[in-house]
Amino acid sequence: TSSLNILRQVRRHSDKWRFTGWRVCIFSDNTAEARSGARAAINSFEENFSNIPIYDEYASPYFRVSVGNCTTTEEAIILLEKVRRVFPKAFVKQEELTLSDLLK
Repeated sequence: TSSLNILRQVRRHSDKWRFTGWRVCIFSDNTAEARSGARAAINSFEENFSNIPIYDEYASPYFRVSVGNCTTTEEAIILLEKVRRVFPKAFVKQEELTLSDLLK
């Protein structure tokens, strides 16, 4: 039961523990069509890479869609190469990740 208690504690605090990681940005736009473009990017990504987490955000004035939870730049570059087949303008960006991100 000791390890079960530790796991419960980790799960309870997993959103609080933050560290530097990387994601691949597949869409970033601030035009009038940005919202629909973000939705289209999400749909296309889900069709091609169903097992990779997707994150969409609106930070005025940009709609952005990023994917993956990479703990090393090497891992992010590998993901970038896969994703670029469908999203040629994709790029790696540094992100603040949480432990719960890695559990997805």
